[in-house]
Amino acid sequence: MTCAAVTWIPVLSLLLLWVSDSASLFLPDSNELRQLLSRYEEAADQNSASNAAGNRTRRAIRWSDREEILQLHNKLRGSVYPTASNMEYMVWDDELERSATHWAEQCQWDHGPHDLLMSIGQNLAVHWGR
Repeated sequence: MTCAAVTWIPVLSLLLLWVSDSASLFLPDSNELRQLLSRYEEAADQNSASNAAGNRTRRAIRWSDREEILQLHNKLRGSVYPTASNMEYMVWDDELERSATHWAEQCQWDHGPHDLLMSIGQNLAVHWGR
């Protein structure tokens, strides 16, 4: 996996949560989410030939997609059963995004520093093939 791929995957797939405690969530398969993510998968496929080391292009999630991701994520979190008594409403955090981008650009396949990220959930994911 190239460093460029490692750079955009965490930024796209890491919606870091400002949640004081974790809850087990069951998220149903969502066509809305599949359609939203397919835009980025198609772009990645089109750019795969130019993703060689040394030819890194910066990728970003569009503002409209950020809002759509957050609305869908909050909708899905709000539909868990049994209902949560204090489900946090998620918002986009630009500082957290910068921090996640900086961490991803280091190309380390690991979670960030635990002492700095005590109340933030992190996910690592990888995808290959078609």
